[in-house]
Amino acid sequence: MLRAEESCLYTEGTWKNGLMEGEMTIHTHGGGFVEGYFHNGVPHGFQREFGINEKLLLGKKSLVFFGRFYRGIRRGFCWKGLFGGGFLVGNVDEETGEFSGPDLAYIYPDFKRVLRGSFKDGVLVSGRMCELNGCDVNKGIHMPTFSHFYGQEYTFDNPTIKMIGLNPLIRDPYEEDNVFVKESLLPQGGEGLFAKKDIQERSVFCLYNGIRIKTSTSASSKLPHSDYRIRLNADIDLDIPHDFITLDKYCATVGHKINHSFTPNSEWTLFEHPRFGIIRGIRAQRKINQSEEILINYHMNLCDSPEWYRVLWIQHQRKKNNSSDAAIARIMDRYYENTGKKIPLPENEELIVPDPVGVQNIDELDDEDLKEI
Repeated sequence: MLRAEESCLYTEGTWKNGLMEGEMTIHTHGGGFVEGYFHNGVPHGFQREFGINEKLLLGKKSLVFFGRFYRGIRRGFCWKGLFGGGFLVGNVDEETGEFSGPDLAYIYPDFKRVLRGSFKDGVLVSGRMCELNGCDVNKGIHMPTFSHFYGQEYTFDNPTIKMIGLNPLIRDPYEEDNVFVKESLLPQGGEGLFAKKDIQERSVFCLYNGIRIKTSTSASSKLPHSDYRIRLNADIDLDIPHDFITLDKYCATVGHKINHSFTPNSEWTLFEHPRFGIIRGIRAQRKINQSEEILINYHMNLCDSPEWYRVLWIQHQRKKNNSSDAAIARIMDRYYENTGKKIPLPENEELIVPDPVGVQNIDELDDEDLKEI
């Protein structure tokens, strides 16, 4: 029997007295689905959920959840898929079904590194690193086995608009294993980001954390320009305070060192991290060779972009796309027709890249600035 529900596209299965009963398949918006067993209208027994198709998985659906339910509440050992390809696993709280307890583990996307310890409602309380050794199968569920702990203790950094994190100088070990920072190979590029080893296509290998700026507050427009401000989602921007743009002040993540190119080898994605929460990740568009510089398209609006960006854009149109001045002028005219905004022509085509500037005057914000408009 098929039935449409408000929270889904349609449901396949059996209803008893108007309630879902037995094996069901629920097709959700965006191409995802839930498969599992129900009793008296609530999940009861094995269940697995897959999310929407993601480019990360080359057309495959991503696992959102796998585990067991008891009368509508998660029970026992469960897997929770996170943005970016990591997983939170372990025995959930028996009363609430939340990922809370003294022995849960965050498995990094490489399925090698693991941050294991205490979590509360899916948020890291305290943990240390170990490695994934393998998996045992217990009553149909894969249960990972881990190595001994090593290294220091990690906690949730709790970034806010006024604090980038509790431990700004403690590197993320997964990212540190993938990238390093040195002088860029680009003209006037300053510091750049490089691959420490071969990075496989579609893998998320680098992180971009920052302070959180709610776009619905007056602080969002009151803060001065920053070269590091990027969009996290419709509600929040990430930014790097000016006092933290150097690695001796902030290196917990180093994604802010990546340089721009109109022919990039990487792209932005979302990443859910036990220390930083939801942040931006950097994903390889193709295989990136060891010691190769990592480049990304900043995707700035041309009408609002700095002059150096527009100079590079014109150079790209001419050299890579073989565009004539007339063709570039037509592109700019179409941009105006579509947006109502004109692209300012650079005064000249000499590339002059100023030193990058992080966000400033954060401490001057008051409570009114932080209220929703």
